[in-house]
Amino acid sequence: MKNSLKQRHVRRSELQIRALLREKEKNNTPVKEFCTINEISEATFYNWRNRCGPEIKKRSAFMPLAFSDVVSGSLFAEIEFSGEVTVRLFEKVDPTYFKALLQS
Repeated sequence: MKNSLKQRHVRRSELQIRALLREKEKNNTPVKEFCTINEISEATFYNWRNRCGPEIKKRSAFMPLAFSDVVSGSLFAEIEFSGEVTVRLFEKVDPTYFKALLQS
């Protein structure tokens, strides 16, 4: 009678999971190959990704804001995103408009 080899259940910490997911993204490894190498099921991978996924998804939730005392002309607010995009508001705007502006 043959011994069937079952995959051993290894419990990984959130830090270990995040490190594995970052490595997968960095190396652009296909999901199937990543799962084989790390001896996990694809369902486990997708659960990990949804729970502890890449920081790219998490970055979009909130961004730190810096306020300046310098106000030029009729400028109401200026928001700079990672030095790449600057949004200048010259009057108060409805929050739904601002949300739609950020999502576009």
